[in-house]
Amino acid sequence: YQRRVHGTPSECLFFFVKSEMGEGKIDPRELEKMFGTDKLRKLYEAKDLFEDVKLREEQKVNNEEGFSWIQNKEEVTINIPLPEGITSKNISVIIKRDKITAGIKGQPPIIDGTLKETVIPDDCTWGVANKNIEITLAKSSHEGYWSSLLSK
Repeated sequence: YQRRVHGTPSECLFFFVKSEMGEGKIDPRELEKMFGTDKLRKLYEAKDLFEDVKLREEQKVNNEEGFSWIQNKEEVTINIPLPEGITSKNISVIIKRDKITAGIKGQPPIIDGTLKETVIPDDCTWGVANKNIEITLAKSSHEGYWSSLLSK
């Protein structure tokens, strides 16, 4: 909010609280009296750092041998590049609660292992787009980010 509003920390907290709690609920001068300017500034710095880390984690592409993956709190998207001429008829994708196998039929799987966390198989999808197998895994828990796709 400070970057968007370009105000003092108390004004920024006011806009944050207003957006979360509704118009005119809290006066920024009251917040400054309650917390003091230094504490408000530290709160905003911590909030900005948290939002920056969260955004970087969501946008971080994890490159593995033969595929890449990206995630947010709700799902993981895996992209496997395909050679020319391969269609969805030539692809095998099996998703279980805690396991995934994906690749081209008749060849060793590109991904084959136990998932780091569990997924909801009925909510997972896959298809071919832009010369990639694109697999979307619906996370069972929306609590955070996976440190890796597969268990070691």
